Amino acid sequence: CSFYYLQHASVALFASNLGPDNSLEALLHVLCGVAEYDELPVRHNEDKVNAELARQVVNLGGFAVDARLADDPHTKANLLFQAHFLRMPLPMSDYYTDTKSVLDQAIRILQAIIDVAADAGWLSTALTAMNLMQMVMQGRWVTDPSLLTLPHVDEEVTKNLADRGLEVLPQLVQLAVKDPATCKRMLNAAGLR
Repeated sequence: CSFYYLQHASVALFASNLGPDNSLEALLHVLCGVAEYDELPVRHNEDKVNAELARQVVNLGGFAVDARLADDPHTKANLLFQAHFLRMPLPMSDYYTDTKSVLDQAIRILQAIIDVAADAGWLSTALTAMNLMQMVMQGRWVTDPSLLTLPHVDEEVTKNLADRGLEVLPQLVQLAVKDPATCKRMLNAAGLR
């Protein structure tokens, strides 16, 4: 735990909650439950804001959180992560600062989770944790189309590219290498300038 500068309570949380086949939702819950997020501020009346954010997250396809815990810093961390993955606008400027704080700590926590899973021989959990780390870095769900990771590419451009036979990022890269002029024409036709 000292290698990752984690509190002992966080390592105990890993020991009691990690297993051979943790789901993405379960790993997000473990990530958000660490002691490092105990001090995430939940300001006056933010429980109401968190409850509304939780409703919006679920409506956009995210995971549900326990509405009774809207005033808990770990629930707020969970909502901030999911809002980050969904690229949602946040309700107030303090939430952007809080999101930065949560994201800044996430990588070393996830690296520790990956190490624990790998040391235990839990391949599925280790790979899911790696996917979660990728989600944190890219601000996207792992299930989102890979083309959405590119700047200025939104759902409409992704659909337009799919209509032209380009559905995943490796296809676009391959086309750009083989025939840059055609790639540029397709991107322009899809709505990128």
